[in-house]
Amino acid sequence: MSSTAPLSVTPHAAPPQRPWVDRAERREVFEHARLSGPTIPPFTSRIRNISASGMLVDMLHPLAPGDIVTAAMTGRGEVMCRVVRTKGDTAGLKFVTGV
Repeated sequence: MSSTAPLSVTPHAAPPQRPWVDRAERREVFEHARLSGPTIPPFTSRIRNISASGMLVDMLHPLAPGDIVTAAMTGRGEVMCRVVRTKGDTAGLKFVTGV
């Protein structure tokens, strides 16, 4: 006859709370940007929304978090951005230099 020891359950600590960060106000726009980078061939992408800190663009070329791109925008000039997230066919870009 074999005996089985009861399973012990250790409670998990709650994950640390992230500090609340106010999001910059976003504006939906009907603009395009010419994106390119050291490892990114140039392509034109629609800007879905833009804020003082970054923008959400259609991802027509594979991008990955951490990629650095230059975004050339009509009336705004060129701005250096870092890809901070991707989801589906969109990429979130954070401005590294000011707009």
